[in-house]
Amino acid sequence: ALKNISDINPAKDHSVQRLKEYPSIRDQLGAAYNARQGDYADQIRLDEKISKVKEKYPKSESDEHL
Repeated sequence: ALKNISDINPAKDHSVQRLKEYPSIRDQLGAAYNARQGDYADQIRLDEKISKVKEKYPKSESDEHL
């Protein structure tokens, strides 16, 4: 397991790159709360941002099992 972790190249690993650009957990939780209250504006905005980040840093074929 440690070898697998040490083999990760942060510059190429999609999950590391995505984390840098995803909205904060705080923002995501706030948007989820607002959506449960009927205000979906923040949730829609954050979902669009997350989708763009996922498109920018797609999973590689070797990551598809994750």
